[in-house]
Amino acid sequence: MLKIEKKSRKLIGLLNTCMPFIENINVESQLDKSIIINVYERYNNKISLPATFVSDGTIEILALIYILYFEKRKIIAIEEVEKNIHPSLIARVMELIKDSSIAKQIMITTHSPEIIKNADIKNIILIKRDSEGNSFIVRPSTAKDLQIFLQQNIGISELFTDGFLN
Repeated sequence: MLKIEKKSRKLIGLLNTCMPFIENINVESQLDKSIIINVYERYNNKISLPATFVSDGTIEILALIYILYFEKRKIIAIEEVEKNIHPSLIARVMELIKDSSIAKQIMITTHSPEIIKNADIKNIILIKRDSEGNSFIVRPSTAKDLQIFLQQNIGISELFTDGFLN
């Protein structure tokens, strides 16, 4: 993929929205079909860092961007999208998800108030369990009592954290 210059520039541009210190990425295919990813940072662009020396958050964001923008599938499910990602980057990650959701259906699971805070309430679906253990779906955007709190400028993430949505 990275051999195609246009896609390479797009990938680096998208990565730079979250991690402006990344200058380039090199992906090498191995004979056993595995790949080696090398990251070049602005701090020392002459030396590449193998993926094993790069933070888990950087790898997570790289994988997320690949799935959102370069994967051909039109339906994507992501478990705990916030995993390994610094909380200060969550808003930017959610912007990437919203942007790519124009062309794809994206479902994410989370327990993170930061994700909830950065999601459109119309797109939030809660899975709850009743006293007998049966699962059911709740849409906070249609809950009348929730609207009262939101009109009082109490954010959805605060209500989520305080257990009101349970």
